[in-house]
Amino acid sequence: MAGARSLWRATGMTTEDFDKPITINHYQVVRRYLKLPEKDWAINDLVLKECYQKILICPQSTDTNRNLPDDQLDKLILDFQNMYQQPEITIASMDKSDFRDGCNKFFLEKTAHSSKQFIDLIKKSALVVCPDSGPLHIALALKKDLLAFMRVTIPDVVINSGSCLIINEY
Repeated sequence: MAGARSLWRATGMTTEDFDKPITINHYQVVRRYLKLPEKDWAINDLVLKECYQKILICPQSTDTNRNLPDDQLDKLILDFQNMYQQPEITIASMDKSDFRDGCNKFFLEKTAHSSKQFIDLIKKSALVVCPDSGPLHIALALKKDLLAFMRVTIPDVVINSGSCLIINEY
């Protein structure tokens, strides 16, 4: 790297002299690294179905700024109960304060067994609701209907091209 800096100084070049996109999508970075064909970036809008019987809400992210706020979580649960006839709503979280009466609870643990159970729970769910988090990417990989809440993350940076979901920014 020291040699490159010396060369840049000698030529008067800086990192600003290189063309680079303003927004870099993480999936595109991996495609470039693996020398895979690049995709034009696009998100396909999901149309919610008229009825969901199994809804999984994962309100937590490793970055607490991305978590669903308590009032948003409460509103989602109430809206789903009003929109769909007695849906089975499960809340999956590492924080027990996210659990709500009338909803199933799945306590996420950092174990292989808990991770397997969680993936099985996603597979059995018809709709997954979460912020930018690991569950978002798992749900997309499993082609689940997904309602994603983006608070601080720009979707263009973290969503794979061609993904089908609904994005709400709050």
